[in-house]
Amino acid sequence: GALSNRTAAEEARLVWRYASHRWGETAASLDFRDVHVERKPLPLSSRTVLGRSYDLTEIVRAVVKANASSVLALRHDAEGGEW
Repeated sequence: GALSNRTAAEEARLVWRYASHRWGETAASLDFRDVHVERKPLPLSSRTVLGRSYDLTEIVRAVVKANASSVLALRHDAEGGEW
């Protein structure tokens, strides 16, 4: 599954291939050109896949409800600028 802003059993997500090796794919709800604003790497191909999606705010609410004194750390990894 993937974290997003909604929970769904089958959410459409684009998978972009940008390199020929097996790690050369990325899946995102955003358009590849919006993520990689410097136009590097160039997309080689894309395909649509269906998979579970989980609303991050629902997950955080459930954690806080289960243990209000818990410390919760989230890391947002925004791709694009490192190229």
